[in-house]
Amino acid sequence: MRIAVGIKEAMIAGVMAMTDETPKSPAINKAVEEFVWRRKKEFGSLIRGAISIMAGKPIGVIRCQMAFPIGN
Repeated sequence: MRIAVGIKEAMIAGVMAMTDETPKSPAINKAVEEFVWRRKKEFGSLIRGAISIMAGKPIGVIRCQMAFPIGN
């Protein structure tokens, strides 16, 4: 899919350096994929924590109580 976005050259240069990609499009694509992957992983941790708290067996993800209020 093609989209048009406005990104500062300094940001693109940083993304290209972090991803080790020289063309702009593959660098942006790789950065977006990594961002989405990390968000999915973070969300999965929150869900697992909420489920474990509801079951009464916490697995170490306590901060999810604020994200997913349970009970009163």
